[in-house]
Amino acid sequence: FSFLIPLLYTCVKLFEIFMDSQKISVCILQLFTNVSEIFTIFLEDGDAMKLYDVSMSLIITYSKWHTDKYRHGLLSDDDQCDDLVLFIQMLSHLTTKDYLDFGSSGSQTVQPVEVVLKGLSIILPIINEEMLKFPQLCQHFYQLLHYICEIFPESLVKLPDNE
Repeated sequence: FSFLIPLLYTCVKLFEIFMDSQKISVCILQLFTNVSEIFTIFLEDGDAMKLYDVSMSLIITYSKWHTDKYRHGLLSDDDQCDDLVLFIQMLSHLTTKDYLDFGSSGSQTVQPVEVVLKGLSIILPIINEEMLKFPQLCQHFYQLLHYICEIFPESLVKLPDNE
């Protein structure tokens, strides 16, 4: 996994450089989704923290650039929903570390659900009512929320009022 982390950080930079290319953006998002799905449960705590960090960097970069693009009508609802579905899938895969963990010693400094909630708080302002009419986005979004509410209700109580 150590060879993959520098590549992922480079992908975040590429994501920012090629933000106007929907095809490149989707490929990078798909890479992150696949990495989180395949590697998360096997990572030791230090590597998991690196994955959480690079994933948050990608989400922050996306929200910074794509919020403006969407507001100015430069990005269609379909493209935006495709991106958001991939982000929600990535966040869902990160939560698997909480219940299926083959790599850590059990002393995680940051819980995956905290990372997922932070990621959701960043992309949530991008999601509007119209987007939730897209079945795939709606399904993934509410499945993730349902999972968090069912398995980690105490984490919702710890959220600050502004999130």
